[in-house]
Amino acid sequence: MPLAFYRLGDKAFICLVSSAFIAFFLAYIPNYQKWAYERTIPIAYDKSSDHSGYPEGGGYPEVHSIEEIRQHNNFIIRIDVADLEPVDVYESICSDGYSTNKRWRIFSPDEKGGIGRYFIAKLESGERVVLLLDDTVLDFPKSEIMTLPVGKVNKGYYEEILNEVYARAEVDEESKNWYINMAEAWRKGRESKKMQGKQGNILVAAFIICMLLEVIVYKIVVGIRRK
Repeated sequence: MPLAFYRLGDKAFICLVSSAFIAFFLAYIPNYQKWAYERTIPIAYDKSSDHSGYPEGGGYPEVHSIEEIRQHNNFIIRIDVADLEPVDVYESICSDGYSTNKRWRIFSPDEKGGIGRYFIAKLESGERVVLLLDDTVLDFPKSEIMTLPVGKVNKGYYEEILNEVYARAEVDEESKNWYINMAEAWRKGRESKKMQGKQGNILVAAFIICMLLEVIVYKIVVGIRRK
């Protein structure tokens, strides 16, 4: 492969690299996943299924305290945006890895499963709990009550990541036992996976189209100069 690139002419190599850059930009920089989320049909309550991250479609119990969280597997939280504190800790939703630098998400646009952000939510009871939200697909109003995606208590968490969250936000000892995932199931679901497949098609199509256009433009410019 290196030899093949070496044998390419300078202009052909520039066309190849610039086309690849444009195709990558078109396939991953626009927030296609948000478009997919906005078109996801809200999910109705199902006691046995994990629908974390899906928009709520009715029937889910609304929790206002840790005591109420204890009683349900799946639930929703309605909260004033002012009581939702973002924390600069970001985690790969469906794979290992985390960072405290928001630029990680910019430079990892093809991270499978997306990259979520941790938040501290103050419940109506005054208790504070940790949430993982896929905030890249959500719209947060400036000052009003919003319904968060379906939540599920996550027992299989990474202690190292949560310790980083606790170091950056004030959370009492009781609240540290409650880490709520509001992102994973949707990112593993049909809507998100379908959009990932489309992004692959966009990447290939954009690369081919850009290559053809650049070759055509190059030939036109060369033809004009020769005249």
